[in-house]
This record gives sequence, structure tokens and C-alpha cells, in this order.
Amino acid sequence: MAVTLHRAGMPVDSVFGIHGTDENDLSGAFAFALRSSPNLLDAVIQDIVPRVSAQGVSTSIHVQTSRENLGITDIEIHISGRALIIFEAKKGAVSPSSDQMKKYAKVCHESGLPVTCLVTLTNQEVFAGQVPKEWSLLGVPVYPRSWRWLRGLVREARQRERGIITKNILHQLQAFLEGFMGLERAYRNEVYVLSLARGAAPNWSTTWIDIVDKHSRYFYPADGKTWPSPPNYLGFRYGGRLQSIHHVDSYEIVDDVRKSFPGSERGPKWGMTYLFHLGPAFRPNHVVPNGPRIRRAMRVWCMLDTLLTSATISDALALTERRRKEAEVEEENGLTSHSSRFGTAARLRRASVPTG
Repeated sequence: MAVTLHRAGMPVDSVFGIHGTDENDLSGAFAFALRSSPNLLDAVIQDIVPRVSAQGVSTSIHVQTSRENLGITDIEIHISGRALIIFEAKKGAVSPSSDQMKKYAKVCHESGLPVTCLVTLTNQEVFAGQVPKEWSLLGVPVYPRSWRWLRGLVREARQRERGIITKNILHQLQAFLEGFMGLERAYRNEVYVLSLARGAAPNWSTTWIDIVDKHSRYFYPADGKTWPSPPNYLGFRYGGRLQSIHHVDSYEIVDDVRKSFPGSERGPKWGMTYLFHLGPAFRPNHVVPNGPRIRRAMRVWCMLDTLLTSATISDALALTERRRKEAEVEEENGLTSHSSRFGTAARLRRASVPTG
């Protein structure tokens, strides 16, 4: 008998997801895996500060460390007498503020250790030319990294681990990361299906439906707390059924989405937002009702072909879930195949350049 677990209406696919998927949860999962897997810890350190080794040296990992007037760091790796690495994790695409980075740079300076650095984790691939110029003035190297980078290291570490328990912890972390990354858009044909309200945002003259149908746009928060990184496809439902599917032709991050829609000037300020530019609508050749599993404002991932061929969105969701489970089994069976220890890590390292 298949049993599924949900938290606040969202599926839980790993032990790490039981508490939630905010930045603190991600940091905690990452830190626990670092402590559990010497291979992952070594891969992370060698990618960021290759001249430093934790072999034979007392090493400790700290989560949510608070210091008076210096903020709260997400993760710290202390390599006794040698190095301090501070991670600042952001679930969305927005980089940490300069004020945050200044505080953490001061922590590095005050440590007195010969090697210190800051690492930013976001869901975007970031290059040196894209990071804030102020970071080069911190006096501490800043290494932009993505959750995709971490997932690559986790997969490689799983292949090198021999212990079943450690291998399973890394498997759980990988599932956890892929859950909030929308599988990193690896399933390129997946559609993020969400519900459109019939009304409008407060003090807006444009309705939610018109935003999609008339303006060929949509938006949601870019903070990454409860919304995924940009998908390839967005699907919209209302009136108890699927209404349309759109390819996301492009997107941008805006600090005030009201500037993009007429008659919204007096509405609420949404903060940093993904603004999607949608392609033409396309639809199945038959009516696709919600089905029993899709309720209220629930948001789900369904593979494109399942939405076009299934009788209901619930059926499409079930088929998508089955395929994902089958893919996980295939990947697990393939872990015994040979691969280069530094293959993925080296490619990602070349695409992610430090600043400072």
C-alpha cells in the first residue's frame, strides 16, 4: 500500500522536509549532511578553498550562530587553526544584502584565522560580474554558489560513500533540494499548475485572470520561501478545471510589480517578485477538471504530456509522481557506475568565480 506524507498541503519527500522548506530548514539539512558525510565536507571545502584541508584537524559545523550586532549566520565551517567558511543561504534568486555581508565579513576578520571567506547560496548561477560591487570592498573573498552546485556535490559524494546510512542521508538531502528547486527544472516538460482567483488584488483594476489572459504575464514572490524558482511552463486553473498552459518565454526580477500593470498604483507593494512573460496559451483537446486531489489554492507540478492526456489534474499529478519515483529508482541503481570524482564539481567551479 502506497502511503504519502504531506505538510501544510505540500508533499514531503525526505526526512529533512518534515519541518518545512524555508532557508533555516535548508541550512540545517545541509549542515547535518556535512557533519555526516566526510566526502561531502571534503568536496565543499576543496571547491571553495582548495589550499585548505580538514584532514586530521578538528573541524566543527555551526548552524544559526548569533553574535551581538553581527547578525545570525546560516552555516559556519570551522577548521581549527586554519580556516573559517561562512555560508549565507537564500532560497530565492536575491543575493544577501550588503549590510549582512559587512557583518559576516567582520566575523571573518575577528576570527584571526589565516583563511576566511563568505559563500552565498541562491537558486541562481551567479558570476563575478553580476555580484554587487560593494562585496569587493569587504576585505574577505566572496564565493557565489547555487543550490544546483550543492546538488552536484551531493550526488558525487553519494557515489563515493560506502556506508548505507550516510548514503541514505545524502539521498534524502538530494531529494529535499530537488523538491524546492522544482527538480532544478531538470524535468523540462513539467508544468507548475496553480489556481487563479476570479477577483483582483486590493486596489487593482486588473483581475488575476486578465493578468494572464490579456497581459500574458504572471508574477509571484522571488524570496523562495514558498514559491519555486522559475519553471518552464505555468498552468492556470479556475472554475474547477484546467484553463490554459503557457510556456515561460522569459522572466525578470522586479522590486515593484505595480509598474508593470495599469491601475495597480494604489495596490499593495509585493517586494522582490518574479515577473513572467508568457507565451501563447494552449490547452488539452478535452475538459480537464481538478479531480479529488486538487483543492482550493493548491499548487502542483505535472508533466506537460500528462495534463494533455489525463482525465483530471489529479490523474496527471499521480502519473507525474509515479514517473519521478521510477526515475529515483533508476538513479539509485546507477550509483555503482564509475564517474570522475571531480567531473561535475570542476565544471561548476569554472562557472562560478569568486569575488574579492
